[in-house]
Amino acid sequence: MNTTLGDLHEDLVTLEDNEIIDTTEHSTHSSSQSTSHGEEENEEGGIEDVETIEKDGSKRLLKKIHPEDEIVNDGSNIWIPVQMLKKNIAKFWSHFLAIDKELTRVKCKHCGEVLTRNDPSLTKTFRFHIKSKHNISANKNFYSMNFTVRNSILTDSNSHARNSLQPNYRSLTFNSNSIRKCYDINKLQNNTFLSFPRLIAIIIASEGLPLNFSEIESFKFLVSKFHKTPPLTTTLIKESVMELSNSIDELIRRSASKSDASLPVNIQLSDTKNSDFPVYLQYTEDIRAQLTSLNLSSLVSLNFTELDKTRSLFSLQVFDNTNKVSKILPLSIFVRKGMDIDINAWEDQLNIIYSKFSGLRESVISLTLPKNYYAKVLENGYSENPTFDTRNLKSVTYHACIVTELLHCFLQPFFNMPTESLLSSFSFVKESHPPNSLLDSLTDFSCLDISSTVLGKISSLIEEININDSLKSDFILYCNDYTQSNCNELISILSFDCSSYSTLQNNLENFVNLVPFFKSINSHLKNESLTDSDFRLIITVEETLKTFEQAIEYFASSAPLKFTHTLVFIISLETYLAEIIRNSTFAKAKRPFEKISSKISKVKELYLHDDVNLIGAFLYPSIFQNKNLLIEIFDTTSINKIIDKVTKIALKYLQKFINITNFQSSNNCKNDGPNFREKLISDYETIFMNGSQEIEFLNNVKVSLPESEDLLFSQIIRDDLLRYINRITHELPNAYHDYLNENDISFDGSHFTKIELPEENISDSEEWQLTPMEEIFDIHIPISDTIWNNYINDGNGIEIVNILLRLISVNSASSIRSELSFLHKASQHFDNELYEEKIKIKILNSQYNLENIDFNSGSIFDTCQ
Repeated sequence: MNTTLGDLHEDLVTLEDNEIIDTTEHSTHSSSQSTSHGEEENEEGGIEDVETIEKDGSKRLLKKIHPEDEIVNDGSNIWIPVQMLKKNIAKFWSHFLAIDKELTRVKCKHCGEVLTRNDPSLTKTFRFHIKSKHNISANKNFYSMNFTVRNSILTDSNSHARNSLQPNYRSLTFNSNSIRKCYDINKLQNNTFLSFPRLIAIIIASEGLPLNFSEIESFKFLVSKFHKTPPLTTTLIKESVMELSNSIDELIRRSASKSDASLPVNIQLSDTKNSDFPVYLQYTEDIRAQLTSLNLSSLVSLNFTELDKTRSLFSLQVFDNTNKVSKILPLSIFVRKGMDIDINAWEDQLNIIYSKFSGLRESVISLTLPKNYYAKVLENGYSENPTFDTRNLKSVTYHACIVTELLHCFLQPFFNMPTESLLSSFSFVKESHPPNSLLDSLTDFSCLDISSTVLGKISSLIEEININDSLKSDFILYCNDYTQSNCNELISILSFDCSSYSTLQNNLENFVNLVPFFKSINSHLKNESLTDSDFRLIITVEETLKTFEQAIEYFASSAPLKFTHTLVFIISLETYLAEIIRNSTFAKAKRPFEKISSKISKVKELYLHDDVNLIGAFLYPSIFQNKNLLIEIFDTTSINKIIDKVTKIALKYLQKFINITNFQSSNNCKNDGPNFREKLISDYETIFMNGSQEIEFLNNVKVSLPESEDLLFSQIIRDDLLRYINRITHELPNAYHDYLNENDISFDGSHFTKIELPEENISDSEEWQLTPMEEIFDIHIPISDTIWNNYINDGNGIEIVNILLRLISVNSASSIRSELSFLHKASQHFDNELYEEKIKIKILNSQYNLENIDFNSGSIFDTCQ
């Protein structure tokens, strides 16, 4: 594999003469690298990987996961770790279980999803799954990952491997001996707050069990194995659920009232009358010292979410600095009087929230609303950073939910989805079709009209095959010859079920796999036939929907820095759609993508006027290797002009949180003498360039004593943004070099190409050029995340950048969160009695270790330390 990393400098932003230039001097780490096919073969199927798996795993297996413990019998198949079935395997196989040595069907250890591959020599499906679904490199060994019981993705409720991570209670054996061991269940509790009834209440709320669960005979039998258990009645469980919910409310109320987030925070400047230092330097030192100690951990944002046709939810988002994720807590669930959604009612509900949780108003910095609600905010003429009402003590920034924006952009053009069906965030899903993805809980296909779409043509084609015995027999025979392992799955397309997003997506995927057959019978069809343009359109729609689903799941996740990706993502999506339109020959193939592109362009314009999105785009590390992105967002590639623009935006944004006081203008300050410029340049070099040799750049800096606190703060912001660019542009080449080599991706100066090595025969290797969306999700976002992890962990932060990152992490890019996805069926599984209370407990329990929360005197922010 040739990775032409030396050409990466063609798009790399470097600092010289305040402009973006192309130079090989700034890409010394990007020299062309090559890996022989022999080395690739060794990595893919050689002994080295197997030894690595054993070495990496042996250090942790005793206290973490052992392969033998992962064997699962699901009633139909016995799933076994791949390395126990087959020798000489690549590292990515360690993330899967299989049922035979052919490895055509595997089960993901992280989420339990069963995957198949149509060609036994290709592993793209499996590699793509662990990368796109779980953000894990294909070169990462499962047994070398740093799992813990609480934060591992293996603790997901859908994971078959959950039990392998639980504590070993073999010592607590129960037997029928006359000398029977009984255990005091209260001694198993390590937190006096979580009494046994409350522990049962957590289980009932988290699993959607009935309140009388404790009175079921099988549960009573289990509890009878212990002694000194309190009597468990339905009444006691109700009381425990209510007490626990009230404790959560009190925890939030106490956290809000304890927060020191009376904004803006005052930064006091020292008296300079008796100082021996230049005024500018002393003021700068004062501000930086106080910025470093500034505590913004108690700031929060709010999300407004429609749960179904009768309920809406306000939730609070906080940033967990320890685990580097954003967490949400439910505040209140509101039941509407009627089925009609009042798009203005959220304002009254928010006032109720503020009344219920005193002190919360002072901590809230932003509110994220679904598309329709945000559109109403704009329609009502709110300012760019509006005040909610006259009772609000400070300004609140409103954000448009990117997930609901994407839903509106995609669903109507592809599926003729009525606009009114997209108003509710979560939708009812039939019990016969449990959700397989977040989109199942966000889409209501009950009103789907596919008659005038290409899906309607597929439906008619399938219907004709079903009524023609000869065609149906040929179809089943073709599926059987195609691949034995997933023949039944392919045949399932004969039902062509469109009742949910997952079933529709699955049918489209199966159809794409069977295109050769459908082309072969075209001439035999009487009612419906598909043209070449139809086939190409179906394939493109299927690929686009995969990208759409990936975007929805990412922006609804707990990843904290999504605001650094939103604008770049939207622009990349525009480019992706433009390529599809350009490559389409027929108008009907272009039409849905043109509609989507038009809608996406409007979303882009909306986001280009959002301060947080603009600041996030500037902080997105990989933006500095793409001139087109810089022009699209900042209208220039000039570092000077970009810095000036972002400095103004950041100053306006930060002034809501930081206020500088006791400033004395230069007219009232002592004369610093003719050496002031030289002293300031020396200080500038120390704090910004860190002793670098780029003195030419420094000599071009215009230095003067700021005449106001705003100008002083602007200069500090500008210095820090320049330091940030200087640091990032030096790290990018090396980061790309390492990542592309590790993931078998080459770069020719304009395009990224992925090389997929087969499992056994090296001559059957596959190459494909990545789309703009594959580039952003498979390359740029992971590299940016790596750079941020290095930045956060090295302890050498930049004051203004640190503050901006903290504020961006608190803001929510979406009012939809994956943690809420269960709510699509909450009305079915959660009875109306204690509905809100049980929802609160379930959401809190899914994100926090309740045993570590001090409900009596602690703060919610204590659990994020």
